[in-house]
Amino acid sequence: MANANLWSLQTPYLYNLISTVSNATAQADVYQTPFGIRTVRFDSTNGVFINGQHVEIQGQCNHQDHAGVGSALPDRLHTSGLRN
Repeated sequence: MANANLWSLQTPYLYNLISTVSNATAQADVYQTPFGIRTVRFDSTNGVFINGQHVEIQGQCNHQDHAGVGSALPDRLHTSGLRN
């Protein structure tokens, strides 16, 4: 699509893809899939770019990797620096 409307954080434009499953006599199923068209580039020095525009990512990866204690952890096992 040469003139596609690009999805961005400011204008989250979505297209709908309609998929139909049928045979010669009957339609068996119809499914709509919303999707956006965009470019995404990850740069180790400058960060993330969507459609060539720098995007500030906020968040964290806070997973648990404490073998043998399950997913319910006492505060003393967390190493976030907030509580020791």
